Amino acid sequence: MNIEELSSFMEIVPTHHTVMLTANHGVGKSKVVATVIRDVLAKRHGVKPEDVDVIDKRASQLDPGDLTGGIFLVGGQTFNAPPYWLPVHQSSAAWLEDRLKAAGREWVPFKDNTKVSILFLDEVNRARPETLQCIFELILDRSLHGIKIPDTCYVMAAVNGDRDTYDVQEQDPAFTDRVVMIPFEPTFDELYKHLDIAVGLELIHEVIPMYLRSRNDKIDPSPKLIKEARDRGDKLFSRRSWYRFGECLSNYAKAGNDIVANLATGKGTLKDLIAVGAGYIGTGDASAFAKYVADEFSVLTPKDILNNYTDAISVRVKKMAKTNASGLAGLQRNLVEELKKLSDKLPEKIQKNLVRFAEDIPREVRSGFWMAWHGEKRAQADGWYTSPHRRLLIVETMMPPDAYNKWVTAQQEKGIDLSSDKPDNK
Repeated sequence: MNIEELSSFMEIVPTHHTVMLTANHGVGKSKVVATVIRDVLAKRHGVKPEDVDVIDKRASQLDPGDLTGGIFLVGGQTFNAPPYWLPVHQSSAAWLEDRLKAAGREWVPFKDNTKVSILFLDEVNRARPETLQCIFELILDRSLHGIKIPDTCYVMAAVNGDRDTYDVQEQDPAFTDRVVMIPFEPTFDELYKHLDIAVGLELIHEVIPMYLRSRNDKIDPSPKLIKEARDRGDKLFSRRSWYRFGECLSNYAKAGNDIVANLATGKGTLKDLIAVGAGYIGTGDASAFAKYVADEFSVLTPKDILNNYTDAISVRVKKMAKTNASGLAGLQRNLVEELKKLSDKLPEKIQKNLVRFAEDIPREVRSGFWMAWHGEKRAQADGWYTSPHRRLLIVETMMPPDAYNKWVTAQQEKGIDLSSDKPDNK
């Protein structure tokens, strides 16, 4: 399931079913549970997202006592006091309160048992066998040593599924029979959406989604790459490591030393960027990333083109056409991605800025831009394509020279001013 499919599933799955996500490391399992699934369950129960309590525990770090809690004595009998973080069902809370008070122990109310919560157990197949036995009871009976959890507490878990790749415990069929096992496979588009939001919030550097859109083979490492990196003890890329690398690059930019822009404009060196990137994505991929920045990345962003196409930007675009054709091609690809986020009816300012951009870029780049834009957002592109001058710009890219010249002559004979950018309906 991807994120959208998992969200739909969590809207209807019975509360007492334990959902276990299986995936490689670094794809965002815990992040999705703490954000997207939290929001889904909030909507399902009619509460605010911040009112959904997400309890994230690493099963690999838990001892049995961390789950079953401490033992106390009342009237010659022993009882287990559950851990502080465990939501406790109202009936069990009342039962425990009576016994704790009878033992003369201080009573502190448990977590609000009417609150919606997610108990997320990560790295379950790295847990010790004795800890796993405690988790058995939790996922099957929704209790620990007989202490029940609330009906509004969802138990979710996550594992790295490939035993040949990861140092994990074999999953007992009796255990897997008790959970809903879901292969978690978020799509590239879901990743790009997440990264674009992070860029907009200035959490990560804009170069990360731009690079990954051009190299989606660098998003999820194959099992072979993971095994090779494990055997060599090398650092390897993942969705998580790209995001963290983006956070670091953003901090460089905020500190006034944008090492990405420095390299793209010739003020920095490959060595500077590789030195930082190697710790996040490995030396080999950091070198490839740095080369992309030097050869293809433009410090011009799609928003510069759409919202602020000044004369200075026009000069830079024309210069890119002469000295950095691959960078310009990357810019136009990212421009299409930005246009996809906008409504079909573009503001007049953006429409005019696109005209200037189309005028400044070479014919072959303009052709690629128009075909990609029209293919991804047809109604929006057609809505822009409504003046003689705009048709001239696009027809030039689509027709052979002879046919284009005949088309121009035919338009002129009809009295059409091909320099006019006045829309047809005005």
